Amino acid sequence: MSDTAPAAGLPRPYYDAGFWGSRKQAARAFWDWYACTQKAPPAWSEHSTEALRTLVLEERELPGVETDITASLYQATEEEGIPLELFARQIRSAVREGEELRFATYDDLARFMHDGVCALAEAMGHLVDIANRFQLPHARAFSRALFLISRLVLLPEDVNRGRLYIPLEDLEYYDIEEERFFSGEVNEALRKVLWRMTVRARDELAQAEPLAPDLPWRVRGVYKRYWIGGLDLLARIERRNFDVWSDPIQINWFDRSRIRLQTFFTQSALSG
Repeated sequence: MSDTAPAAGLPRPYYDAGFWGSRKQAARAFWDWYACTQKAPPAWSEHSTEALRTLVLEERELPGVETDITASLYQATEEEGIPLELFARQIRSAVREGEELRFATYDDLARFMHDGVCALAEAMGHLVDIANRFQLPHARAFSRALFLISRLVLLPEDVNRGRLYIPLEDLEYYDIEEERFFSGEVNEALRKVLWRMTVRARDELAQAEPLAPDLPWRVRGVYKRYWIGGLDLLARIERRNFDVWSDPIQINWFDRSRIRLQTFFTQSALSG
């Protein structure tokens, strides 16, 4: 299996726990492929999105991608009967190193997530047989929640890489210039923008919550830990008064232990 690093800061549910045997290998292959699209090889700039998607659909090697990444992906999709279209779709959300990202509206950001993390969530759903029209919306919401939380936690790093995942319409509404994100100076207007992002993330977690009872117990345990962990990170951001610049937000072993313990006492639909 490849040593490809995960996309910056994005939690990786099911990479190390929840699945076993061939499905564990499949989950890792899917994450490695997603990481590849989020740090797209420079060689991809020489090809159109459609040409790259065709290579995936035809199970061929891609320029600049390690052979074991595509080989593991194609083997897993064949063994598990998962449509390759889910992974070809992720090409549309590929981000090349040095490429700047801006999203005019939240709908634009939602489409980006739909092609990227939501496609990954759908693939994971196939591994536990929850890929129907009633369950997939919850799985997509869970992936969007984790993505938004990650982008809040790593906002300074993203901005320094030229990537701003906060919709420009939000900045315009509160009369905030992009340059403020580089300075790390937090004023009331900026707090309102970040608060709006936390509200969106909480809403996505709420929409994801009903999925838990449909999951096998080992998968459900991982789901609950990341769901509660997401709420924990949002609470930390709020306690800091939305200052994500002065000190990196990290989860240490004590926090992980506390979150694991919380999963046993959560009284909600997550209890399944």
